[in-house]
Amino acid sequence: MVNALLTKHPSSFDLLGQVLIVIALGSLSYAAIGSGVHGLLSTSTIASLLASFISFSGFIAWQNITSKPMVPLSLFRIPNIMIANTVGFTFMFGYFGLPFLMSMYLQHVRGFTALQTGLTFLPMMLMGLMLTPITHKLVARCGSKRLITAGLALMTLGLASLALLAELCSAQQLSALMALVGLSGPLISPPSQECY
Repeated sequence: MVNALLTKHPSSFDLLGQVLIVIALGSLSYAAIGSGVHGLLSTSTIASLLASFISFSGFIAWQNITSKPMVPLSLFRIPNIMIANTVGFTFMFGYFGLPFLMSMYLQHVRGFTALQTGLTFLPMMLMGLMLTPITHKLVARCGSKRLITAGLALMTLGLASLALLAELCSAQQLSALMALVGLSGPLISPPSQECY
């Protein structure tokens, strides 16, 4: 079914779609970064969020009416694609968002040096290094869906704990909580490619 949809909409360069999505994502990024400097309710942040919303709405509307969309919206009616995209977005947002936010927090709020920040992240990275080579065995034993569910649960636990307890934690405790998120990577990413 996916192949039929892809052949129905051959690849083409959707200039307006490209421009709209670049404006939407660029404005959203500017708002996210600028809100820390100017404040969440500042004029520049609100204007950026509004520009992002308008551009993204225009992108969706354009993809719906153009004959050769960059992203055929009909793909999102396929349950496996919706599940895979939701899992992928959730994973990327949490797994790769954590180092971005925590490195700023550790250095600007807690006063860590770059080396101390890197050492705090070390257990998180080592989890992936140690577990990824045996993920295929875990998939064979437990199944992809169970591993993905366990990985998302561990990531949620780690991120929620960091959000609630970061100010009370020592560097070692922060490392342990981030290791939960690191453990989620090999449990989510490789199995999701096999599962969906």
